[in-house]
Amino acid sequence: MSFHDRGFLAGAVGLAALAAVLFVASTFWPVEEALGLGTGGGGRIAATCVLLSLIAWLSDMARRNAIASLAPCLVTAWRWLNGDWRVSALLSIPALYVWVLTTRVIPGLPWVAPDTGTYLGFAVYRTLLYPLLLRLIAITTESPQALHLPQLAAGLAVTVLFAESYQRLVRNALASVLVGLFLLFNWPLLNRSLYLLADYPFYVLFTAALCVKFGIMRDPRPFRLVVLALLLALAVAIRPVGIALLAFVPVLLLLRPWLWRRVTVYLIAPLMAALLGIAAVNARVLDYFALENFGGFGASANAMLILRADTPTTVPVLRDALLARAEPYRTAFVTARTAQDRYSVIAEATDSLLDIALEEARRFGRAERRIEPTDSSRHRLFVGALNETSPLNRTIGNVVPIQDDFEWRWLDRQLGEIGRQARLHNPLGLAIQVLTNLRFAPQGFLPFERIPETFTAFRAFSLDHQDLGMGTVVIAPARDDVPLVSVAGFNVVASAMGAADRLFSFPLAILMSAGFVCGAAITIRARRRAIPEDMSGLVGLVAVALAYSLAVCYGQIPLGRLMIVCAAPMAALLTVPILLPGWACQELKDA
Repeated sequence: MSFHDRGFLAGAVGLAALAAVLFVASTFWPVEEALGLGTGGGGRIAATCVLLSLIAWLSDMARRNAIASLAPCLVTAWRWLNGDWRVSALLSIPALYVWVLTTRVIPGLPWVAPDTGTYLGFAVYRTLLYPLLLRLIAITTESPQALHLPQLAAGLAVTVLFAESYQRLVRNALASVLVGLFLLFNWPLLNRSLYLLADYPFYVLFTAALCVKFGIMRDPRPFRLVVLALLLALAVAIRPVGIALLAFVPVLLLLRPWLWRRVTVYLIAPLMAALLGIAAVNARVLDYFALENFGGFGASANAMLILRADTPTTVPVLRDALLARAEPYRTAFVTARTAQDRYSVIAEATDSLLDIALEEARRFGRAERRIEPTDSSRHRLFVGALNETSPLNRTIGNVVPIQDDFEWRWLDRQLGEIGRQARLHNPLGLAIQVLTNLRFAPQGFLPFERIPETFTAFRAFSLDHQDLGMGTVVIAPARDDVPLVSVAGFNVVASAMGAADRLFSFPLAILMSAGFVCGAAITIRARRRAIPEDMSGLVGLVAVALAYSLAVCYGQIPLGRLMIVCAAPMAALLTVPILLPGWACQELKDA
């Protein structure tokens, strides 16, 4: 038996043993709740134990050529199915199904949220790229209802491409098709594509960058490195947290240190130039030389929970006001009975804490006359020019005023300064807060939910209302006259995935798979062996997912809409147990 085969077989047995230990522990201690995975009890851990033990047995059987001797035709069919573009062809059918469902069946699209107006109005605290993309789309169409279609089409295409890229890395069609289905039939992710918000475009760029990274793991061509730099810069231009994608680079250099010159010239240098260009555009249009103008405000909810009376600051009056207003939330957090309750307190208090931070900072600045106004003339000139590019843009400009809050930069800077001091002078509180957030972050990665029977929880976008339709609910039912496509059909698949999640605990499987992949890579590296390309790619996914989670948990609360955009690496890691027999079958093919 080769070392590669022994390593994966031992890893499978090790995972099953760990699941068994967790199952035994769950009879004395609420393991799943302690890990932040929910409250399913020991039954889900028992099922996970049985599943992983079965996978270990299948891996051993495949290694011993038992599968080939039982059914040679299955091996031939498997080899054909693992060819290029086979997965894309298979997934194009469900992708087309989802496209028809979202464009012909679901009513009231696109939907709007309170933040939609801040994008259409080019709010000074938003990054420029997504609002600019919306206005460019508005040049090509006269229908407001078509504004979300490009991001929806791009998202479905990138999802299929991600599954194909993953397939070319691992050569396991079952795992790759499941990855595609996990993402295509994930309602919390899909419904972000139906809003005029930056969430889904960020998912598109984030996932596209992961596709290129898989290609780099197979063949690090200079062209691919340049494309990755471009995609990474575009992701950062929509949400600066996209910089977490860089976590892939240390992994690449650790596994293949001889590539450092190529990575520096074709990835790091173009990326730095692109980021400087983004900051320069922001300075020209929005009067600040940075990637974003939101960090201080966005992190203020977390900062207020660890702020202390002795935190040094240049604005003690504002600090004391924030302390007083946040006291009820801190009390609720401290008196919560369980860790899940404490996290729920934080999650539910986030919006209120953000409003309090902005209200108190604005009141203090005006009372003390410390606010330094921002020059918004270029901002108004830029948006005014866009408003004249098409009839639809002109209508948007008439309904949504330019949101050039001249006080914002000062407010964000003051809240950012207090937040930095709070973190520096309460490192223990910061560590507890980040670990608490990180502990429950997996709940938002791959939630499987059914499309609701009614859509009264959503608001339809309309330029006939000053509030863009926020005051009008969607009362129309889903259409039932489209052949072969319906909400019920989507819910059949989504319900099956949800049932599997309730049975096997997907978050637990993801965490165990990530630990197995990293542990196997370290073991192989310690023996001075070359780490296989597929394992290298999965280690890179773990690094990116961890970096993204840490960034979100440090800066904000890991709410579902922030975590769901990182669903692609989670879906891939979820299939690691399925790869174990596939890897063994691949060794048969090579033999």
